[in-house]
Amino acid sequence: MIIPMKDTIPIEPQKPLSIKIFVDNLLVKKVKMEHDKWTDVQIDIPYFTKNRFTLTLTFSRSWVPKEIGLTPDTRELGIRVGEYRFID
Repeated sequence: MIIPMKDTIPIEPQKPLSIKIFVDNLLVKKVKMEHDKWTDVQIDIPYFTKNRFTLTLTFSRSWVPKEIGLTPDTRELGIRVGEYRFID
């Protein structure tokens, strides 16, 4: 599986964003993202999942647009995720 991701925090971060990717609660990948750059992250789907699984992404940081003076938006944001695709 390939998941396009981009760290979109509008200010230059002090540290790269770290992402952990879980499939059915099993850690399958750790990734450090470059600021403001799309990255295709490839993960292997464990055999035990068969045709159905839960994908969980966790992040080392998030941001709120209102807190940095961008907009009145109070949502906690992490990354931008593109359209994922399965590969053989």
